[in-house]
Amino acid sequence: LLVRQRSANVHKHIFTGVAAASYPLAERLFRTVLHVYHKLLRKPVSEQSCQHRSYQQAAEQAKQTSGARPYSYRMPQLDVAIIGAGPGGLTAAHAITRAAPSLKVGVFERTRTIERRGAGLGLDINGQKALRAIKPDLQRQLMDTAAFLHTTKVMRPNGSVISATPLRSETRLELEKQGIKTPCLLGWSELQQMLLNELPDGTFVHLGMEFDRYTEDADSVTVHFKKHEEPVQAGLLVASDGYFSRVRRQCVDDGPAEFARTLMWRARLPADVAAGTGIDMDGTSIFVQDTGRFLFGYPISSGDVVWTAAINDEKLQQLGVSASDMMMRMHSSRIDYTTQDTQGYRKQEATKGEEAKKRCIQALSGYCKPVMKLIADTPA
Repeated sequence: LLVRQRSANVHKHIFTGVAAASYPLAERLFRTVLHVYHKLLRKPVSEQSCQHRSYQQAAEQAKQTSGARPYSYRMPQLDVAIIGAGPGGLTAAHAITRAAPSLKVGVFERTRTIERRGAGLGLDINGQKALRAIKPDLQRQLMDTAAFLHTTKVMRPNGSVISATPLRSETRLELEKQGIKTPCLLGWSELQQMLLNELPDGTFVHLGMEFDRYTEDADSVTVHFKKHEEPVQAGLLVASDGYFSRVRRQCVDDGPAEFARTLMWRARLPADVAAGTGIDMDGTSIFVQDTGRFLFGYPISSGDVVWTAAINDEKLQQLGVSASDMMMRMHSSRIDYTTQDTQGYRKQEATKGEEAKKRCIQALSGYCKPVMKLIADTPA
């Protein structure tokens, strides 16, 4: 959590990387926002209307709208503007409205539709405590939605099992009595949908709003968006726009991301497709370990499974593959989700998904047939 203060009076605040990562972080966010709340109320806020729509309504309305603002006709003047409507941004919106319900909060998302994308994630003890601190109903919904493991399995590249460990212990049983069950696994988009559906009335959400830059004055932050002449004014700017955050880039100016010398692929597929490959992930995670590379798979909500594969550049060289060349091809496979042509980027997504699978199969060459079939059978 980074707080940028321009003066002792705390007129302007910019938060970067807000997420429900731990309970202390949630507490700190509540305390800071309450402090900001009192500062913001020194000036009256416009009474322009704000509204929220459910996940399904948002997706349907976005399909019927050619403009970039399917949720509202006019830009409001906000107390808080959040960049990014992923789980981090939506969790921040919940936390802020919980701490200060009278604040006007707006969430701005660069994509034009809200629909299933992304792979999976896990919320452990601290993440669940943070979600429960923000809104108890969210944590209860999480328990009803998520998938849970009973076994972790470690395998060699040839498919032989090194170990299969049951995940039952006195500590876990004690946590379950407190309403916390781990490991808690679900789809990225399922968490996004759950958070979106539970946003309080009056929360303002915008699709098709790609952040460009912000400017500051003595009392507020003005946020500018690409291809939109009308900026947004707010007292607080929250950056939840991902690893390559443009807000962070302007605020911190810490330079471009550095290559960690590891390439990674993530994918999601139906559990029955995975079972057809001979790999059982029903309540079981698999970790196929090898020097310099691995594949990790686990079940998530909605009856799907997720796998993650990674390889470092040294292992790629041993396989006779250039890491820099593969990175260039990975960069060319990025999808532009800001396009208005939904059907067009669907085709683009499928084509480039197939290219990504081919690279992953090349990187994991020599793995057992079930693992290679798992990758090959993953829908693009």
